[in-house]
Amino acid sequence: DGYIPAELNKYTSGSTSNAMAAEFAARGELLRSQRKILKDSMRNMNSESFQGGAYYVGNYSESKYESNSFREYDQTIINHGFAYERERNLYSNWSNYEGLAFIYGKSNVEYGEGYSGAIESISGHLYSKMVRDDGVYLKGDINLSYLDEDINGRGFNTTVFGIGADTDASKKTSPETYLFDGLKVEDVID
Repeated sequence: DGYIPAELNKYTSGSTSNAMAAEFAARGELLRSQRKILKDSMRNMNSESFQGGAYYVGNYSESKYESNSFREYDQTIINHGFAYERERNLYSNWSNYEGLAFIYGKSNVEYGEGYSGAIESISGHLYSKMVRDDGVYLKGDINLSYLDEDINGRGFNTTVFGIGADTDASKKTSPETYLFDGLKVEDVID
């Protein structure tokens, strides 16, 4: 349940606290669903399947969540957005795929016991994936999301800044392999 303290659980919390804890989890699911769109796109950032240009991105889901930390809830999520991606050659054996995306998301949530809510999100994402000819990659993203949230007509707003990075260098390189001239894998990965 991520960042919800272990002391908080659905059996000892009041109904309002319980709904707020479930809303916190529902917010996380909406943001994860938006990041999934970009992760799917970044998988196709390679010389065989990259298409580039401007295009629509989106997804839809209906889910039921259960936890010991908060009440069960049902959530629907729909995301619509637009992305633009392009490729640039950096070095003789490295390509850089970069993208910019804007995503609007809406989530309706039923918390039970008379509690329901909605979450709307507007987010901007910058992301990039550097791929070496042998498939080794480094990827990263920076995003900013504004969320307008509501539980039983009481609204509040949240702004979330996110940054992430990933590599598969440890899977495809040996310690004596250099990523760039003079830079070894162990210099990049702890």
